[in-house]
Amino acid sequence: MASTRLLAVFLLLLAAIADLATAEETSRAVPVNGPVFECRLEGVLTVYSSDFLKRAVDEAAAGNGQILLVGLDTPGGLLMATKTMVQTILNAPLPVVVYVSPAGASATSAGTFITVAGHVAAMSPGTNIGAAHPVTIMPTNGESDGAKTMMEKVTNDTVAYVKSIGRLRNRDLEFLENSVRESTSIPSREALERGVIDLIADNVPQLLQKLDGREVTLVDGKVVKLSTSGAAVMPIDMTARERFFSAVSDPNIAYLLLMLGIAGLFFEAQMPGVGLPGVTGALCLSGALVAFKALPLSYTGLLLLLLGLAFLILEAHTPTHGVLGIGGLVALAMGSYLLFDTPPSIRVNVEYIAAVVGTMGFLFLFLLSRVMTDLKKPIVSGREALMASVAVAREDFDQEGLVVAEGEVWKAVNLSGQPVAKGDQLKIRNIVSGCLEVDRKDSPQSGETEGR
Repeated sequence: MASTRLLAVFLLLLAAIADLATAEETSRAVPVNGPVFECRLEGVLTVYSSDFLKRAVDEAAAGNGQILLVGLDTPGGLLMATKTMVQTILNAPLPVVVYVSPAGASATSAGTFITVAGHVAAMSPGTNIGAAHPVTIMPTNGESDGAKTMMEKVTNDTVAYVKSIGRLRNRDLEFLENSVRESTSIPSREALERGVIDLIADNVPQLLQKLDGREVTLVDGKVVKLSTSGAAVMPIDMTARERFFSAVSDPNIAYLLLMLGIAGLFFEAQMPGVGLPGVTGALCLSGALVAFKALPLSYTGLLLLLLGLAFLILEAHTPTHGVLGIGGLVALAMGSYLLFDTPPSIRVNVEYIAAVVGTMGFLFLFLLSRVMTDLKKPIVSGREALMASVAVAREDFDQEGLVVAEGEVWKAVNLSGQPVAKGDQLKIRNIVSGCLEVDRKDSPQSGETEGR
C-alpha cells in the first residue's frame, strides 16, 4: 500500500516536471529570420499619419517581417492621431522599433508618446525627446478659474496616459511625467542613461546590429528573439495619395491653400471671364477642405480671417484713410495665428503669416483700388462709346447717307428733317441694325436729347 502511494507521488512529480519543461519551452524565445520593414513618420502627425502607420504594420506582418522600423522626426501632432498610433504600436503583431533619426531630428510632444510606445526605442546622436506638455488656446489668466481647472485635468490625464505607456515598456516614469508637466526635453545620450530609450545608433545598419539577439515580448505574450544583423531592409513608402494628404494637412500648407483660394475666387468675382483666378481658387479651397478634415479648425480664427478680408474690401471700395485697412490687416494676422486649435509648435509659422498678410494687404488695398478706379473711368469702346462720339458727314444727303464715326464709315439716317452737307458734325441718337440714327448738333431736338 505504501509502495503504491510512493509510485503515485513519483508519477505526479514526473508530470509536474514535464509541465514545467513544457512551460519553459513555451516561454523560450522564438527566433525570427524575416526581413526588416522600414517606414518614416515626418512632420506634423495627423490622422493621415496614423493611417499610414497602420498600413505599414499590416504590410510588414503580411510580409513575414521580423520587425517594423519606424523612423521618426516630428514637432508633434494631434492628440487623437497620437493615441491611434500608440494603440497601433502596442497591439502590433510584430515588434515595432521606433528610431528618432537622423541627427538633428526630434521626438517632440506627440513624438515622445510614440517613441516610448515602441517595443524598442532608439535615437541617433544629436537628437532630442520630450516637451510633451498639452497646449490649449483657452485663456489661463487668474480670472478664468474654469480654464485653469480644465487645463489641470488635461495635464493630469496626459501624465497618466504617458506613464501607463512607460510602465508597460519599463521607461523612466519621472522623466515622462516631467516632460508633460514641465515640458522637459533631453538629448539622446541623457535619454539612454535615464532609461527613456534602449539604444543609440548612428545609422540603420548599426541599429540592426545592436538589435540582433534582443528579445521582445509582443502583446499576446509571445517572446521574439531578433536576428537583424545583415537582414534585408524593405522600405514602405507613402503612396501618392498619402503623400498628398500628408502634405496638405500641414498647417502652413493648409493656411496658404485657404488664403489663395479666397483671393482667387474674390478676384474672379471682381473680373468675371478671366477664368484662371477662379479655377485656381477653387482648386486651392478644395485642398484646404481636405486639410480641415485632419486639422482642428478654430471658428474664432476663421471668423477673424473673414472679418479682416471684409475690412480690406470695404477699404478698397470706400477709402477711410487706412482705418479699415489697418483693422483688416490686424484681424487677418490674428485669425491666421488662431486658425487651427493646435499647439504653437504646429500652428502656422509667423513668417508665413507675415508674408501672406503683407501680400493680401497689397492685393486688396492697392490692386483692388486700381480696379475700382478703372471701373469709374468713362467707357472708351463699344456701343456706349459710339453713342458718346460725334459723326461727320462724308457726303451731302437729305434722308440717308454715309458718315464717319470712331474712324469707321457708317450708313446714317437723318432725323433732323434738314439737309446735311459734307463735313457737318452730327449727333448720334441711336444704333439700329448697324445703321446710325443721327441728328444735327444745332437742332432743337438734338439739344433736348443732350439735355436729357
